[in-house]
Amino acid sequence: EMFYQSHESLRKDFEVSCRELDMVVDFARELGVGNGVFGARMTGGGFGGCAIVLVDSIRREFVREAIGNRFKKALGVRPDIFQAHAARGCHQVDGTPFAAIQAASASE
Repeated sequence: EMFYQSHESLRKDFEVSCRELDMVVDFARELGVGNGVFGARMTGGGFGGCAIVLVDSIRREFVREAIGNRFKKALGVRPDIFQAHAARGCHQVDGTPFAAIQAASASE
């Protein structure tokens, strides 16, 4: 629910969303948890661009097709849909903290 609330804030309070992104988020919300969708929101700088949809990996192809088909029906074009996986994120590499790696890179 927080993803949807975040999108609503970006849309209403900051006015940085657009019709196409709102549609993707609405389509995802309509599919809902029962179809493997846990949330959706725009991402990036706004004014067009990308939406991120959190999807159960087992349902990803179904969700991809459902959102792609609805978008094409509504706007006449199929959106580019990219699959990504959550990663470990910032962590120590060979025992060296990330901040130390970043500081060393900045000084070179």
